Amino acid sequence: VRVVLERLPFAGLWDLPLRMYSGHLAGADAVWALARTAGWAVVFAVCGWCSLRVSLSRLVSHGG
Repeated sequence: VRVVLERLPFAGLWDLPLRMYSGHLAGADAVWALARTAGWAVVFAVCGWCSLRVSLSRLVSHGG
């Protein structure tokens, strides 16, 4: 369960910054953790962009 929870994007909110600040995460491990967090940010941005495109294609505006 721990391995799965460490891979989720929510670990980047509290766990990773605290582990880096306390010194439990340094060097290549810290770089890998930041890259994984950046990867999740890209995934969420792409999903949001796709969702916005679908929503805007269905939008009907009645002006006056």
